[in-house]
Amino acid sequence: MKIISWNVNGRVQDAARRQVQAILRRDPDFIALQEVRKSGLAIWQQLLEARGFEMVNTAHLLDKPYPAPPYPGYARTTDHIQRTYSNLIASKLPLKELGGLEFVNRNERRLAFPEKYLGASTKVDGREIEIHNGHVPPGSSRGMLKVHAYEAVRRRVDERPRVPKLLCADLNAPFAEDEAGPLPSGASQRGVPAPADEWTRVQTARWVAAEAGLLEHPNLRDAYRVVRKPGTRFPASHHTRSGGKRYDYVLASPGIEIHNCKYLTQWMNATGARKRLSDHAGVEVEFSIV
Repeated sequence: MKIISWNVNGRVQDAARRQVQAILRRDPDFIALQEVRKSGLAIWQQLLEARGFEMVNTAHLLDKPYPAPPYPGYARTTDHIQRTYSNLIASKLPLKELGGLEFVNRNERRLAFPEKYLGASTKVDGREIEIHNGHVPPGSSRGMLKVHAYEAVRRRVDERPRVPKLLCADLNAPFAEDEAGPLPSGASQRGVPAPADEWTRVQTARWVAAEAGLLEHPNLRDAYRVVRKPGTRFPASHHTRSGGKRYDYVLASPGIEIHNCKYLTQWMNATGARKRLSDHAGVEVEFSIV
């Protein structure tokens, strides 16, 4: 079976149609999308339904007003935050939507982005699996709200540990990685302290632990690292001011065997506005249930 996870950068109209066509040419069984605008949702629904997909999405949550400022300092913003992007899961098999994220702390729940997480279950050859689709907000502009999201997604995927699951996500991390794994937030080399600038000063043990809680989850394997040959250069799935980052992932639990994983970097790196389909690469994973 094949799943494609992709941050589609909120494209609409003809750009969204080109994105759908690019995905369908690769003939996936499952699709997990981040950054779907409400104004572009109808295109995805129309074209995917015509190919036999059924869908669940979080577009209805975009209508929930985000609290007005002032925001706490750890949110790193003073402008009124708006809800813009939703998530979508499409499947050639019947889907059942799962519950959303839970927040114990009332203020964390009040400032959260429920539209950026979606879970669904389906059955493959009679065996249930879960597909989780997350988009963690960037720490550079949302501060500790990123940490709260990481922790909530970790709690969510830890439910029902015996059910095989895939987590498809734009995690906006890590800052860097090497053969041993992702590096602590803000560090560019293992064992070398991060620069003492304002961004890294606000990092806390909780922040680093939250990122590690998913990127180094004891029961979720990074599909790309499963098949990657040692010494191979890590691909970039998104370009930032500090360089290319591998921010986009498919993580797999026990019960799911990974056969192949590739980054569809041509969708991000193609020359020309019409050919460049998004500011993120897609992640394509071939897998089976064992």
